[in-house]
Amino acid sequence: MKSIKFMLFDKRFWLDLLAPNRCAFCDEIISYDKLCCDDCENSIPYIDRKLCDKCGKASCFCDENISYDSCVSVVWYDNSMVAPVVRFKTKMPDNFSDFFSMKIVDLLKSKNLTQFDLVTCTPIGKSAYKDKGFNHASVLGKCVAENLNLPFDDRILYKNKNVSVQHTLSYDERIKNASKSFSFNSKKDVKGMKILLCDDIITTGSTLNACAKLLKDNGAELVVCAVACNTKYNKETV
Repeated sequence: MKSIKFMLFDKRFWLDLLAPNRCAFCDEIISYDKLCCDDCENSIPYIDRKLCDKCGKASCFCDENISYDSCVSVVWYDNSMVAPVVRFKTKMPDNFSDFFSMKIVDLLKSKNLTQFDLVTCTPIGKSAYKDKGFNHASVLGKCVAENLNLPFDDRILYKNKNVSVQHTLSYDERIKNASKSFSFNSKKDVKGMKILLCDDIITTGSTLNACAKLLKDNGAELVVCAVACNTKYNKETV
């Protein structure tokens, strides 16, 4: 049992008194000092095979059009991850971002990918931000930046108006749509920087690639992507 003295200085303990702490995956009430319940912890669909170090997929799709330099991901986006991700996108539960930010940092350290100048994220549209009040990729990216003791800036890129939502499109449509979906903030300077780009999911990699291309086109030296979930889309052989 934790001492009373320790609990006095534990922010999570006091937050739990205001609102019960909930599992990052099933949303059930758990102890204040945990991020997920025991059942979920034992069934997390961690990536269980070798991924391409560059494109970040099990079935490599690297070619000359890949703009980012590397990609790390933590879990497979299977049926068990649908509800947690939807909850993260719509309700911003702290435990999801806390859990995955720590796992992402562990992965980056294992690959010796920690020498960044800045952490940023994929942007969302103004209407989506107005509806939700937050950008879920920004929430995750900020947590990753804090764990790496790095500056975070979610205003380097922005999403253009009147573009289709990626998850409604086919594989080929996603690639075409992503290429016209984002723009670089001309008030920002990323020349010579090594940048960590965060998002919640990689599917075709088109969103991350479009954002990485903008960063590279504006002078970034290195762009590494970090995501929570990795999908097995229909063109993969796994």
